[in-house]
Amino acid sequence: MDNVLTQLDEYNICNRPVYVHCLSDTGVMCYQGLDVAARRSGKDLNIQGVVWDSCCGPYPQVTVLRVLVFTAVWFLCCLQDWTGGEASLKDCFVSSYEMLRDIFIPALVIKWEGKPNPFCLIEGVWAGDFGRDYYKNRFATPELFLYSNTDFYLPHQYLENTVLAMRQNVGAPFRAVKFKGSAHVAHLRNHYKTYMDEIIGFVMKGLTSC
Repeated sequence: MDNVLTQLDEYNICNRPVYVHCLSDTGVMCYQGLDVAARRSGKDLNIQGVVWDSCCGPYPQVTVLRVLVFTAVWFLCCLQDWTGGEASLKDCFVSSYEMLRDIFIPALVIKWEGKPNPFCLIEGVWAGDFGRDYYKNRFATPELFLYSNTDFYLPHQYLENTVLAMRQNVGAPFRAVKFKGSAHVAHLRNHYKTYMDEIIGFVMKGLTSC
């Protein structure tokens, strides 16, 4: 993320009000990396607000069922690349096989051996935990949580009873919008108007208070 930070600096974005929009824990991981890069370089981004869409999730627990689900999801993502002409059908199968061989199966073996699985940790911190504890480091930064009651990856009970409850207990500024029926990272597609109204309202509210 050092290159991203350099580009932000070149366009003078570091000195402007910045809003971060994280899509799933992969997006959180990107922001986490950017935050580390900024800290190491002595830069302080002017973060005015953060949108957490379909995140921040609990540390992933490895089970046979989850391995099968995520392998299927990975294969479907590869198929999208195939239908879009960005990859061949052979590439889809090879990529899914390598993911299963190099990541998922070793993760199961580690679990069966009773050892912890170090998934995608940055400075020893899981991306979901970075987002969960974000308010502790930027208490005054407003946050917008967009989630649903049918997200297979982010259980709404976890978000409400852990992530949001922690903020409620200390009075941290946040807003949470719970959609009905939309799948993981599908809230914009299924609830376009409400989603856009929430994003625009969140940004405009922050800009008027700058």
